[in-house]
Amino acid sequence: MILVVSGIAQSNGEIRGKTFDAQTKKILPGATVFTEYMGKKIGVLTDTGGRFVLKPLTAGTYNVYFTFFGCDTIMIASVQVNPDKATYLEDVFLNPVKGLNPFTKKEYRDKLIDPENTSKISVDVDIYKKLADPANPITAIEFTSPGIKVGDNGEIYFRGSRDKSVVYYIDGVKSRDSDLGIP
Repeated sequence: MILVVSGIAQSNGEIRGKTFDAQTKKILPGATVFTEYMGKKIGVLTDTGGRFVLKPLTAGTYNVYFTFFGCDTIMIASVQVNPDKATYLEDVFLNPVKGLNPFTKKEYRDKLIDPENTSKISVDVDIYKKLADPANPITAIEFTSPGIKVGDNGEIYFRGSRDKSVVYYIDGVKSRDSDLGIP
């Protein structure tokens, strides 16, 4: 008799961030940070540096809640968690309770620079819509990518390079002519 056991590997992600007191702008240790998954709460307290790590979280979308005694509760909606990655939230500032409805909802926005992959650049849809000519890929690259510039002649310069600084090899023959007529 042969028994075969198979399992589905499940990759979990995490949510990280830092909390502050909105009035003093100082770190806020001991704040409660939690989310819900399948009817259960997953939560942590912020450490002495105001930092927290919510884990393990199955890949998906979560609402993250922040509470502290005497402060409004803040909910950051639609935080995307990817497998085997950390999602970093922007700093969260908790305000003292004002009025009868001590609850604030904020929408989550991805960071433009991924702390785990700094060479990857993300472009927010709102920024892309503001381009003069969003259909022109050269304009889009120049506007959204630091270090890439387009010269008057349409030549693309990477990180400060200029005309004649790019070398082309055609069938092993070195050529510096930028107008080669090669697509």
